[in-house]
Amino acid sequence: MQTLEENFKNNGGKFETFKVGDIFDIHPTKNYGLTNYKLFQTKGKTPVVVNSSSQNGIGGYVNLKPTEKANTITFSDTTTAESIFLQSEDFIGYSHVQGLYPKKNISNWNEKTLLYFVAIFKKSALQHNFDYANKFNRKLASKIDVVLPVKNNNQLDFSYMEQYVHELEIEHINKLDAYLLASGLNNYNLTCQEKNALRERERERERERERERESSNYAIFNFSNIFHKAQTGNFDIQRHHVNGKGEIYINSGQENQGIVGKTDIEAKIFPAKTITVDMFGYVWYRDFAYKMATHAHVFSLSSKEQYSENVLLYLVSAMSYLKKKYNYNEMCNWTKMKNEKLYLPISACDQLNIALMENYIQAIKKLVIADLIEWKDLQINTYKKLLITTNY
Repeated sequence: MQTLEENFKNNGGKFETFKVGDIFDIHPTKNYGLTNYKLFQTKGKTPVVVNSSSQNGIGGYVNLKPTEKANTITFSDTTTAESIFLQSEDFIGYSHVQGLYPKKNISNWNEKTLLYFVAIFKKSALQHNFDYANKFNRKLASKIDVVLPVKNNNQLDFSYMEQYVHELEIEHINKLDAYLLASGLNNYNLTCQEKNALRERERERERERERERESSNYAIFNFSNIFHKAQTGNFDIQRHHVNGKGEIYINSGQENQGIVGKTDIEAKIFPAKTITVDMFGYVWYRDFAYKMATHAHVFSLSSKEQYSENVLLYLVSAMSYLKKKYNYNEMCNWTKMKNEKLYLPISACDQLNIALMENYIQAIKKLVIADLIEWKDLQINTYKKLLITTNY
């Protein structure tokens, strides 16, 4: 990174401030004008970008033709600047979802250069503290300042932006390589035990569908059989306490797995390798220490036995039905939760089949990692080709 910037400046490059509206035309994305019920009635492969700050703004996938092209920057004018995303696929627009369309140099705005711009745009926009009251509309968005690289002829330096994103990707890919090696996931070939675990789990899912719970390979456990009494926070942490320091702060809700940010406000700290359940039934495994909101009813569960991360992830999967059962009208709490049922594999001696749970999750990880490693190798090969053709 440092060498890239030094070469850029030595060649006469510099950074200049632009208004977003000088570079992009901002207008509403095209949509079908349907109600959510009709829009999401059919399931398909076309993403619908909605007014959301999570999941890249995607609210679901439908069986309709796209209304917008890939490599379009979108944001919602009803939420915050966290809703700024680059859409990598053709998609369907939505009411109040705005799109950014280059005014010139259209062919130079590719995935890499747009990602560079998105990072700068979002960072600048977040400093304006847009929210539901101070809405992030397209008029305000067009006036936001962004600092971008320019060549010595005062034209945007798209080569620098593209190379910067490439180098950033490689930096993170190297970290990924180190993690895969340390975790043993660089070898994603399934062992016999992991294959058997996948087959056994699929057989059990079929039995679940057929309501054949009497299977001798599985048994019913109450939450209270597996977990200690749920713990809660001891201080009502608010959003203004989030300052980027201290421990991660957990709230209720599905967005970003309930993670709001970091806070160093004095409050009870819960240990890593525990599970959180909120009032809506959303369940997440936490591999880090954290603090929790009290006003939003979030609970921390620690297992009575010392289980591995894989076994705890298996338990989280077995608990996933809670989100279908609890909501605003019927909130989850320990009194209700402790008697909820868990269908878990058992061994011949009627003990939890820890090996099966461990192997099943490890197999799932390897299946995911296989795709990730293929992507990583493709990116490295692309980067090597770029090094040959670029001046940086």
